Amino acid sequence: MSTILAVAWFGQRYNVSVIDMPVPTITNQIDVVVRITSSAICGSDLHMYHGFGGTPNVPYGFGHEAVGYISSVGDAVSSLEVGDYVIIPDNADDGHWGPSHPLSFGVGSAFYGGLQDVFTTGWHVISYSGFQPGDTVAIFGAGPVGLLAAYSAKLRGASRMYVVDRIASRLEQAESLGPSPSTSPNKTPLDCVGFESVNATGDPHNGIILENMVAVTSVCGGIGIGGVYNGGGNSTEGAPNAGILPAEIPIPMASLWRKGLSVGRGVVLPLLRAPPLLDLIASGVA
Repeated sequence: MSTILAVAWFGQRYNVSVIDMPVPTITNQIDVVVRITSSAICGSDLHMYHGFGGTPNVPYGFGHEAVGYISSVGDAVSSLEVGDYVIIPDNADDGHWGPSHPLSFGVGSAFYGGLQDVFTTGWHVISYSGFQPGDTVAIFGAGPVGLLAAYSAKLRGASRMYVVDRIASRLEQAESLGPSPSTSPNKTPLDCVGFESVNATGDPHNGIILENMVAVTSVCGGIGIGGVYNGGGNSTEGAPNAGILPAEIPIPMASLWRKGLSVGRGVVLPLLRAPPLLDLIASGVA
């Protein structure tokens, strides 16, 4: 086999193609080649697909969160072997996380696949908020990360959970996680995907989630921000829709200060955060 199939973006919003690409080969002594068995769709892929972030250097391959089997290794690689089953996180580090955390047998790749990003992000956005067992949690957005944040809150002992979204099928998924209440679409119609959030009518409003989080959080409570907030501003060849959204997002600072709220936010690094979740999955707790 001289080629493989790849999902590629060619610079046009709402348009991707499946193309033939050369089979990857070892080019450096510390390289490994992984035969992918499952790959996730990252929010950054969707931002590019929607035209809010991207590059003019095309074709650009989608899918940077995956699990698979090592098919070949470089001469300088000593801790991994052909046939090893590995997790590929959503960002690069020093390359020394995976070898010391081998996967267990008997658990399907669908469970481990979330460790590259969505489960680790869902888990640690709870930590960003300063969560303690028994707390009440409100989650804005019931996409994959939001649902796993709700699941994480349940595992960690939340007393009540409220999930906010404007899509009924997502709320049904949230309700399947347990008896805690979710909002109905016609009560609080919000959809959170970081800076791509929209208002009740579906129009872009990239500050609406932050405004509502400050409004509903109790005095001396905490807020965790796991959504991406690095889009907006000027449209470019690689991001034709970026000009729709402002580069800066207003924060209701007076309410934030008056209520004494704490805010945690940032990019989750699966290389640092995934090992405890790997143990939870392997032990059957998660």
